[in-house]
Amino acid sequence: RLLMPRFGEEPVLSITNVTAQNKKGADYDFNKTSRIPSGTYRIYMDRQNSSMHYKSLLLINGAIADTIKYDTLIEQKGKLCTDGKKPYTSKEIFPDNKKTLLGEITLPKGKNKITIIISDILGKEKSLTYNIDSY
Repeated sequence: RLLMPRFGEEPVLSITNVTAQNKKGADYDFNKTSRIPSGTYRIYMDRQNSSMHYKSLLLINGAIADTIKYDTLIEQKGKLCTDGKKPYTSKEIFPDNKKTLLGEITLPKGKNKITIIISDILGKEKSLTYNIDSY
C-alpha cells in the first residue's frame, strides 16, 4: 500500500484558500463568498511546501462529485494522467506554483454543501465543508 515509504511521521496536511474556477476563468474564494452561479467548477487549494496529499475527494450534498488518487498513473492521448473519477494531467493538477487541483464539481441551483476531504498515504484525513448558495 505504501507508494514511497517514509520513516517517522507524515507531514500534517492542511486545506487552505479554497477557490472555485468556472470554465470562463472566473475565480470564487469560498472564504469570502457563499453565493456563486450554478455551473461546473474546478476546485483548487493552496499548494503545501512540505507535503502532498495522496487522495482528494469532493462531495456535493453528500454524493461523490470527483476524486483524484496519486497512486496510479494512466496514459490518455499520449499524456500521463492521475487515476480517479476523471484523468487529470500534471498541468491541470498544478496550474501554477501556488495552487493544487482538488477536482471538478457541478453545482446545481439552490443550497449546496461542498465537502473536501484530503488524505495522506497512511489514511489520515483532513476535511472542510462549505455551504454555498448557487443561483
